[in-house]
Amino acid sequence: MRSIKFRAYQKNAKRMLPVVNIGFDSNGIIESVSVDNNGCNGEYNVSPRLHTFYKGDNIYNLELLELMQFTGLTDKNGKEIYEGDKVIHPVYSKSTIIYSQKYLGLAYEYIHYFNEGNIGEPMHEVRICPLCGDIFLKDLELIGNIHDNPELLK
Repeated sequence: MRSIKFRAYQKNAKRMLPVVNIGFDSNGIIESVSVDNNGCNGEYNVSPRLHTFYKGDNIYNLELLELMQFTGLTDKNGKEIYEGDKVIHPVYSKSTIIYSQKYLGLAYEYIHYFNEGNIGEPMHEVRICPLCGDIFLKDLELIGNIHDNPELLK
């Protein structure tokens, strides 16, 4: 069984935090998320400083966080890949790891550039493909995420 874990991007502070607990209501809807405030960007200190964000709270509102789930995959260098990470592949160039309703799971989204007959401006389209296949996965390299590296979205 793969590890099920999350990280959270705190929008107002513009930082990534490790998630230590997620609370659900009786309908299975997330109502609270606890993060390790000392664990910013994976640098853990001895004593965690927990903050819990709640739905509707004035200061620590759940809306300030964006949760990203671990894919269960690592890149070719052993780095964990999360939803929202930017990866690079020798064939597909830069891709973003996303959740796809179409594939009911994780997928990669990339821009396909083409220019029919090399006339005029290069054209492109966004393509979404399921995240699978050992041949594809063994060549992935993590290069950042959509929050800490917005320049990678270009």
